[in-house]
Amino acid sequence: MFGGKKLKDLTEEDIRNYAASLVSATSMHGGLEADEPERPDPSAEVAQRQQLAQAIAQNAKDGDASGYTDAPDREAPPEAPVAALPEPELSAEEQARLQVLAELDRSQMPAVKKDGNIQKTIEHYTFADSQSSATITVEADKDLYEGAAEHVKEEQIEVLSKDKELVVILHGVPTTKAANTYADWTLRLAPLCHSVESERTSWKLRKGKISVKLTKKKLQDWKRSVQI
Repeated sequence: MFGGKKLKDLTEEDIRNYAASLVSATSMHGGLEADEPERPDPSAEVAQRQQLAQAIAQNAKDGDASGYTDAPDREAPPEAPVAALPEPELSAEEQARLQVLAELDRSQMPAVKKDGNIQKTIEHYTFADSQSSATITVEADKDLYEGAAEHVKEEQIEVLSKDKELVVILHGVPTTKAANTYADWTLRLAPLCHSVESERTSWKLRKGKISVKLTKKKLQDWKRSVQI
């Protein structure tokens, strides 16, 4: 024991005080004459030092277990956000090339001159079916080219229908977005999958989308708009 305390109860200050007392005792013993009382038993002193070493080791272990360290805890710095790489800018030539490709993808057939007018074929449309009617839809921006919708007005639309034929014409629409040449864009579907009541055909224009409703003569499903 050290000052009435057990090893496990020793504090760092107790340990430092005891170590200082050992140094002081050693210095004093170094100046004793031969006739002075004998020094304490060296083996007992060694045993005390071993106990002191054990106490220091145990104290350090307890400090680690309790989570205390000499250096204050520091939070790891937050990771810096990774900046997104900027999109590469396309040259004017590349932009023009992509525009031409996009237009060709929608309307590959060239313009032709017929009866003094330039004509273009509408190659794409949407077909919707029900028991009593079939609807054909042409979206100018999607099915012709981007920006075509601003050139399509009601007075430019002509719809013709017969028993088994439908013709939709968009008069005076530019052949391409940047062109100054105007054409009659025509969608011709014939023969239709089945007969329709042509006098009941109706159509409407909304935000560049032309929807034509065909009334069937017979209630039935159409698997497609035209016969194959």
